[in-house]
Amino acid sequence: GTEGGDQPTLSPDAREVAFHRGNAIFVVPVDGGPVRDLGPGQWPTWGTDGSIYVNLGAVGSVRYPAVGGPADTVLALQDDHQNYYVWDVLPGGALTLVTTGDGTFEVWAAYLETGEMRFLVEGEDPLYVETGHLLFRFEGSLMAAPFDPRSMELRGPAVSLASDVTAQAISRDGRLLYSTGTSATTLRQLVWVDRSGSVTPVDSSWTFVQGDINTSWRLSPDGGRVALREMVDGVYDLWVKQLDEGPRSRLTFDERADYFPMWSPDGESVTFVSGSPTGLDVWTRRADGTGEPELLLDAEESIALAYWSPDREWMILRTTTGAGNVFGRDIKALRPGVDSVPQPLLVGEFDEMDPALSPDGRWLAYASNETGSFEVYVRPFPDVQAGRWQISTDGGHGPVWSRDGDEIFFRDGNSNMAAAAVDGSGPALRVASPRVLFPFPDDVVTGSLSAPFDVHPDGRRFLMARALRAESDEGATFPDFVLVQNFDQELRTRVPN
Repeated sequence: GTEGGDQPTLSPDAREVAFHRGNAIFVVPVDGGPVRDLGPGQWPTWGTDGSIYVNLGAVGSVRYPAVGGPADTVLALQDDHQNYYVWDVLPGGALTLVTTGDGTFEVWAAYLETGEMRFLVEGEDPLYVETGHLLFRFEGSLMAAPFDPRSMELRGPAVSLASDVTAQAISRDGRLLYSTGTSATTLRQLVWVDRSGSVTPVDSSWTFVQGDINTSWRLSPDGGRVALREMVDGVYDLWVKQLDEGPRSRLTFDERADYFPMWSPDGESVTFVSGSPTGLDVWTRRADGTGEPELLLDAEESIALAYWSPDREWMILRTTTGAGNVFGRDIKALRPGVDSVPQPLLVGEFDEMDPALSPDGRWLAYASNETGSFEVYVRPFPDVQAGRWQISTDGGHGPVWSRDGDEIFFRDGNSNMAAAAVDGSGPALRVASPRVLFPFPDDVVTGSLSAPFDVHPDGRRFLMARALRAESDEGATFPDFVLVQNFDQELRTRVPN
């Protein structure tokens, strides 16, 4: 019952595991048994009070009874904060990871019964050590500072213990486990995956650095080029590559972070979003790199995805609250030259995302968590209130239409590639039951909730990216894992309390 799950965390008695799947939290006994669906959220953390604390995006942090039941909000989002992650529950409150509007990570003390919060230090992944220390990371260094878990106050300056650290964990008996070096999952290689699941590299001599979890690659209308985002010198820029083994050229050179390149219907230009996490605007540039980037939309809200309808009458938009926030997404549309501001299509209390227009522009596929978990739906466009058809039956993300409009492909709730035959020739959409084509290969990047693939115009293969394995990549560095015995004794010596 944990297919497609991630972010696992053990209960204090080690009898159950809470995990995340499809932006919902589930609990399963370690020895096997029924899986309990607690509700929406991500990054679960067990408390010793029988509760599970989860991030709920624009809401803040909520608490579920581990046995099931309604959630209550314990930390309401405030100021310029974007996310609250309760990382470690203590007698006096909780160590909470806060992400801000500019993408900064901060550690705050949170008093769960009152909802009050107090800044402690800039850093991420805070953990309490029984020796009376706060352990966290700051700019790749593992740091420790004296800390009182009842008053939730620092008692001295932080000391650097190790560098180039990518993750850390502490056991109750005083052992430390941490990883160093570049994660193997940052290096990607584009691959073709056919309808049976067989994988073939697009260009075995070329790799790229994806950076974060966002999957940003799209095939040109003729299938001969791919627009993608790479991290170059710490900045996300866009590139265009000739397929399969052709050259690649850089499309953007600015210091802003660029995301989600989307081709114009004629394949002559690429539309993308660029800026800070809470201030993404819509830009475009000719795909051959000539001319300068052109600002298409500077909206009051942050736009995470934008592309043209086939007739170029509409621009389809997906909004974001920014900085990794995975809730509060909406779908809007704009008719340039007609509308002064984006018009709402699918907005409300739930997440609506992954908007995908059919090739004839009559139908809008999207993903929504209105039932508690994400499923794929289709509505007429632009009159989205005129009908609604559910496509997926066991979870679904990232719908992509075939180029003839006869199929919708999506990733189901168990990380399978699924396809549903559709007929949109009449006034109502006719939908067949989805069928599983193949499980996503283990090394293929599934990214965030958006589609981690695109469909070739021939409908027989999918463009994906895989994380390179050590045996296939001679130039990469891979993480080392270090286990420190008696770390509690070392802490007492190096960071006196």
